[in-house]
Amino acid sequence: MRTPGLRSPFAPLIALALIAPACTGDDTGTASASSTGTDSDGTSSTSSASTSGGTTSGTTSAGSMTETGGATTSAGTETGTSGSTSDTTGDTTGGEPVCGDGVVDPGEECDDGNAEDGDSCTNACTAAVCGDGVLQVGVEECDDGNADNTDECTNTCTAAACGDGFLQMGEACDDGVGNTDNGVCTLACQFNVCGDGAVYNTGDGTEECDDGMENGPGKSCNEMCVLNVCGDGDKGPGEACDDGNLEAGDGCSPGCELEECGNKVVDPGEECDDGANGDQDDGCTDLCAPPMCGDGYIQESLMEECDLEGKNSNTGECTLSCKNAVCGDGYILENVEQCDDGANNANNNACKLDCTLNYCGDGFQGPGEACDDGNDSNEDSCTNVCKLATCGDGFKQPGEECDLGANNSNNGECTLACKLPVCGDGFVQMGEECDDGNQSNGDACLNSCKVAACGDGFIHVGVEECDDANMVNTDTCTNTCKAAKCGDGFIQPSNGEQCDDANMVNTDACTNSCKAAVCGDGIVYAGVEQCDDGNMLDTDMCVAGCKTAKCGDGFLYMGVEQCDDGNLQNGDGCTAQCVKEAVVKTFNCTKAVQNFVVPAGVTSIVVEAWGAQGGTPSNNYGGICGGNPDVGGRGGYAKGTLAVSPGQNLAIYVGCAGGQGNSPGWNGGGNSCSQTTTCSGGGGASDVRKGGTGLANRVIVAGGGGGAEYSCGGKGGGVGGGLNGGNGTGGDNASSEGKGGTQNAGGAGGFFNVFPQFPGQPGQLGIGGAAAAGGLHSGSGGGGYYGGGGGAPDGNGGGGSSYLGGVTNGSTLAGVQPGNGKVVLNY
Repeated sequence: MRTPGLRSPFAPLIALALIAPACTGDDTGTASASSTGTDSDGTSSTSSASTSGGTTSGTTSAGSMTETGGATTSAGTETGTSGSTSDTTGDTTGGEPVCGDGVVDPGEECDDGNAEDGDSCTNACTAAVCGDGVLQVGVEECDDGNADNTDECTNTCTAAACGDGFLQMGEACDDGVGNTDNGVCTLACQFNVCGDGAVYNTGDGTEECDDGMENGPGKSCNEMCVLNVCGDGDKGPGEACDDGNLEAGDGCSPGCELEECGNKVVDPGEECDDGANGDQDDGCTDLCAPPMCGDGYIQESLMEECDLEGKNSNTGECTLSCKNAVCGDGYILENVEQCDDGANNANNNACKLDCTLNYCGDGFQGPGEACDDGNDSNEDSCTNVCKLATCGDGFKQPGEECDLGANNSNNGECTLACKLPVCGDGFVQMGEECDDGNQSNGDACLNSCKVAACGDGFIHVGVEECDDANMVNTDTCTNTCKAAKCGDGFIQPSNGEQCDDANMVNTDACTNSCKAAVCGDGIVYAGVEQCDDGNMLDTDMCVAGCKTAKCGDGFLYMGVEQCDDGNLQNGDGCTAQCVKEAVVKTFNCTKAVQNFVVPAGVTSIVVEAWGAQGGTPSNNYGGICGGNPDVGGRGGYAKGTLAVSPGQNLAIYVGCAGGQGNSPGWNGGGNSCSQTTTCSGGGGASDVRKGGTGLANRVIVAGGGGGAEYSCGGKGGGVGGGLNGGNGTGGDNASSEGKGGTQNAGGAGGFFNVFPQFPGQPGQLGIGGAAAAGGLHSGSGGGGYYGGGGGAPDGNGGGGSSYLGGVTNGSTLAGVQPGNGKVVLNY
């Protein structure tokens, strides 16, 4: 299979050996080849080839590697050199023929041995022709491979152009060689039209001229492409005029020259024509008319001072008689003169000597003026309306305070005497209530021209007792301008009044002395008070609140009652008949503060207090100790007399017994370990507090007992005081016992050298010391004035101290109270 365009590396050898036979194809053209060879004696061999596109020749020398060949086409001549073999016989041996080997083989139209597709032989070894779509360089201008003459490449492979006879895009026409700027289709392939600059005057063309953009009126070629000529009505170049005709005497001659003044010919309509010599006063002006006023020329012969032609006017600068306008000529010069009465101008007339109108204020007394002082002042003898000054003329002159003319009024803003209205002039004007023409404030009309009234601050003689200029009834002068007094119904604090009910009844809310009825004023307030003895004593027959004394009112009626506690109950210290009786109040453990309010009539109470017992571990029971276990110390006892006041509050703190494990008794019992079988808490103290609830407010204290540790022997925690609490006893180690609290300090904590890290804690003010930590056998201190110390391991807690510092007749007992404490009040 042969591939067109494939170049064989043996092409030069094949070219030397083969003589291609002539062949004929569909395309037009012939090809021939000849070869001449020599024997080995070294003679040269010559071959040549010809095509329709040119001739190729070559010479090969025996035993050389050089081939010289040439090709001639319409585009020129091509020569080349290639290698050769030593075979000079012209025979070809081996290999299949291919396109591009330079040898025209069967089936090829040509073979130029190169890869150039744009020469006379294509790469497909076919002869190049127009329309094959391949541009043949130097032969074709284009080749678009189609037969369309209306695109950019024609069927002859030339580039489309105006004048080729084919109508392409952008062309309106194309007559080929027939295109001409004088014909229907121009050299630019556009239809010839007027205004394109080409004169269409052949065939059907009727243009006389065409100057393109220069066509138009007044030009040598008009817009219809017709030459401009005299008489066509269009003044063209070289014409002075063109009136559309060729008649004379109408201002434009048949030669389109002007028929005008100055040509020294008296044309129709001219009176004279001296050639427009510039002399306007020689009998003929340059207007070809005799001199006259109004022709625009000043002629001395006519006694003219000016001549503005058609602008002459009797109201302008040049009159119709060609005289300069002046004041007094009887004509009013517009925008300059206001008037001009000629000889009648005078400064006292309507038109003054300077041709201005006479007006009021110009200093000249003109017609209708009574005076004219030349100023705009209305305050001199001549007003600005040129009238003689007078009151009532509407102008304020010297001596006048005002002048409203016809509006002057004694009751208005300007009186008939040209005086400004003032209070005291005797006339009631705007803003005035009255005007009696005097300066007295004691009559019915004040100096302020206000009608006298109560509250104006002036005493109206014979009518008012006082007038303090206010509407206050509580001062020395009432709103009715009457002098304040008790019983007038108004409370005047400045007079010492507390009330004023406008009557003289002493038994109501306001007494006759204008004092508010109060309990203790000695006057019984009817319906409110039961009595009023004029004092504040609650021990007589009339007690506080002005109530009649009676049993149960809470007030002790001296000499009548023994007591009065404010109720009618028996058994509370005072009977229902107000006879004294003994009262005992007992307070038990509630683990909370309890309050007691001192009853009426009670001034002293005998207080008894018992502290609570310390705790006992659970292992001390059940026969383990043979019925003789160590137990918590019992609470102490304190008694004394406490001074009180009725209504005073006493805070009652009742101690509770210590429990097993870490269960301190309420109100100061010390903490212990959590082992209920071997540890216990201290008992709480009982106390009474007055004046507050702090520890410093305690007036009597009964100490609590210390807690016991797990041991036998019938002893245990220290007892509550006594003024001093008891030490813990009977433990397994004497040094482990907590000590009792005193009046000055808490009891010391126990110490066991085997467990030095677990000492008992000392007691504090009001609180027992904690027992040893670590869950070992120990009891904690009891509460008290000062708490007892906590026990160390194998040690019992000390008891708290009692206190009597706030009572009289005090006494104490140590270790008397088992279980919870209590407080008893006797009065």
